[in-house]
Amino acid sequence: MKASPQQLANLKLTKCWRSPEESRLIRMFVWQWLLGRGPNSGTHGLARWLGIGKAWIYELKKKLPVDQAEFQKAVARFGAPTVEALAAAREKSRKMRRQGLLRTQSPWKEIRVPWSERPREIPTK
Repeated sequence: MKASPQQLANLKLTKCWRSPEESRLIRMFVWQWLLGRGPNSGTHGLARWLGIGKAWIYELKKKLPVDQAEFQKAVARFGAPTVEALAAAREKSRKMRRQGLLRTQSPWKEIRVPWSERPREIPTK
């Protein structure tokens, strides 16, 4: 079934959450962890360390091959993942977010408590 031109015009382009570099580095860190060469922690600990959700790690576990040779090819092509490179990629994501190229998340979530006089703000990250 083909979409009509009107349906295609109505589609909204969804923005990514991260820059391509940050996504690639996170993928490389998860791949390294899958091969037993990353931090010695579980899925939840790795997700917290990388600042991502566990669900994305589970998705990457399904997609990434557990093959040392493939990982070495990726390292030869892009370089080994480092914490400094991840910090630089996150800074690029922040700049792209300020320019409106990436999705934004409000830094505070407002919660109304019936017995409180004012709404409380709780950080989401």
